[in-house]
Amino acid sequence: MSEQMNMIVDSLERLFVDLAAMDPQLPESWQMIEDMGVCNLFLDESEGGMDASWVDAEPALRLLGLRSVALPVGETMIARHLLSAAGLPVPQGPIAMAMGKGEWSEGEGFSGSVTLPSIFPSSMHVIVAIDKPGNGASMLLDATDARSAPGGNREDGGGARPTLHFANCPAQLLANCSPDRLMALGAFLRTAQIAGALAAALDLTIEYAKIRSQFGRELRKFQAIQQQIAVLSEEVAAIASASASSALAMDIGSGRFAVACAKLRANQAAGAGALIAHQVHGAIGITAEYSLHRFTNALWQWRSDFGNDRYWAERIGRRILVEDAGSPWSILTKESLA
Repeated sequence: MSEQMNMIVDSLERLFVDLAAMDPQLPESWQMIEDMGVCNLFLDESEGGMDASWVDAEPALRLLGLRSVALPVGETMIARHLLSAAGLPVPQGPIAMAMGKGEWSEGEGFSGSVTLPSIFPSSMHVIVAIDKPGNGASMLLDATDARSAPGGNREDGGGARPTLHFANCPAQLLANCSPDRLMALGAFLRTAQIAGALAAALDLTIEYAKIRSQFGRELRKFQAIQQQIAVLSEEVAAIASASASSALAMDIGSGRFAVACAKLRANQAAGAGALIAHQVHGAIGITAEYSLHRFTNALWQWRSDFGNDRYWAERIGRRILVEDAGSPWSILTKESLA
């Protein structure tokens, strides 16, 4: 990462700390993001961006999880990159990314439903991937007039997500982005966020073990607690490495196999890591007053977003089975150099 990106990440950390303490539905929350210019990171300098690489952006995406930012900052960064690369106008404001179900045609637009994997402000756009044999596509939809299902719009990362219903909504097709690619980009984003949120859960767990005593001893002095924290530390290190490696693979080639492996590993770490954090904390970990639940609720949600364990395990298995030569490692390195 360049010195300039290091300075930007430092500035973003201060911004995200402020955002985490604010209501994500307030217009001021999103305006702070726009003023910083973080969502233009991938755009060309002529468009007000930095022409950043995936390796450059990965630490910023990880910060979204580390600081529990509920707004679709990472989604908007990637969406603006895709729209600019496709030669389409880039709308102002937040842009979500999601998989959708329904029908579309160039004449009648899109009719169907989209379940959003992140909190959304009152007015926004969404890039939707419709994965249907012979009629799959990725498209930009204006969600202003979409009908939203009641409930589910929670800011803590848990519970059901809002579902938008569209009827003959005009769609702008992204010819350069297949549904598979959009899924992979979303998976990379969630891998980075999981890496950040899991690191935050580890920090809270270590601190709690220092200040909490049981039977006259600090929790950190119990061998069983030390072992649990060591396992959680291993999970954090593994996902940080997977996130950084998949970013590098995306800069070198398509990186899809690396992203598939990283997201599957991140999903597994999210469940195991959240469990350990709550076991060490005990009952206080689930209280609204304590911040652990903000990270673990997000972890449980993100492991299902853009492909759960089964989704990515099946794709990794199919890729290995159809590959003529070599081990998973040879496939991984060969794709990275493609």
